[in-house]
Amino acid sequence: MSNATKSPLDSPSGTYVFEMNEAKGSVHAEIKDKSSGDRIYRDGTGWAGDAELRWAWDDADRVWIYDAKGKNVEVIDRQENMGGAYWRRVWTGSHPCASGAEPCPPLSIYPDDVREAIEEKGR
Repeated sequence: MSNATKSPLDSPSGTYVFEMNEAKGSVHAEIKDKSSGDRIYRDGTGWAGDAELRWAWDDADRVWIYDAKGKNVEVIDRQENMGGAYWRRVWTGSHPCASGAEPCPPLSIYPDDVREAIEEKGR
């Protein structure tokens, strides 16, 4: 696992902790309740152990993950229609992000060259 982001990483609200864990050749994301230590999310599919991943929380306690090899962005966020459980999905938005549209990933998840290209487009 190649990453440019620390793990574990506390959420902005201080309620959760995000971790990437490597085991048996794959990498899995976990979110835990910071006060109790209870695991409230663990992805079942994960990524290959040689994945180049970068991640960050946003202000709404969503985790954004950029896969440099696959060039895609995934988000782990709460799904109200699933009782507020966290769920991982591919972000289908595009840059520049439209104001008021679906949430936009923090630029910090991108490598410098990708971030600069996004900034040139106007976010």
